[in-house]
Amino acid sequence: MKEIMLPLFVVCIAFTGLLAQTTSKKKVFTSDIDNFWIAYDSIKTTTDSSRQLQFINNLYINKGTAGLKAFMQARDYSAVLWVKLIRAYPKFWNSVRPNTILVKTKAKEIDASIARFKQLYPELKEAKIYFTVGGLPSGGTTMSNMVLIGTEITTGNATTDVSEFPDKWLAGVFREQSQDNTIALNIHEYVHTQQSGETEKLLPMTIAEGSCDFITELVMNKPMHTVYINYGKAHEAEIKEQFKKEMFNSYYRN
Repeated sequence: MKEIMLPLFVVCIAFTGLLAQTTSKKKVFTSDIDNFWIAYDSIKTTTDSSRQLQFINNLYINKGTAGLKAFMQARDYSAVLWVKLIRAYPKFWNSVRPNTILVKTKAKEIDASIARFKQLYPELKEAKIYFTVGGLPSGGTTMSNMVLIGTEITTGNATTDVSEFPDKWLAGVFREQSQDNTIALNIHEYVHTQQSGETEKLLPMTIAEGSCDFITELVMNKPMHTVYINYGKAHEAEIKEQFKKEMFNSYYRN
């Protein structure tokens, strides 16, 4: 019996080590998307707010990745906020849902883009990419070596129903978005994980963000087409004049 148990024990230890090694090498995480929609479907079965909070906590937040926890910290997301948004914008959530799920098919393309980045910049530091469902105001950010993506923003497009929102901000963001933007956005945010230094003023902020887009175009070997780039090209002279007046300020809203 001991002769049988020893090889089995060795196999188990080897498998556990292989699994841990595979997990540590994983770069793209999408489990938060599935967990959110499981919680969403449960929330829609009741109008009891306390039960809805239990669902979002137990099925989404408590099962969340390190990336989801970091995104919550960075953007001050909470169970109360998610329940409020789910209750307020059912048309939006139902229309954007298929797009968020499609993100899971992009993992291999993202890995390939990171490999191209590594070829261009051999000193590239490792980072992990977390696709989550956020609380609407942010499509993506970074924290340390983590890229944090809010798929409810990054996967919206011209067909996404934004009729429930009082302002036109999301409509403007979604108007020129497509699933093709997913790869570019991830490279852009990945570049941020390589940067250091303060960006409190408009000028260094512009350099930091602009270099992300510049490197993204190098990695993808094609130009980016975003709302702000298209607007900038169409209004270059007036933007430059205003920028010269404000570039040493810490106010970015203009």
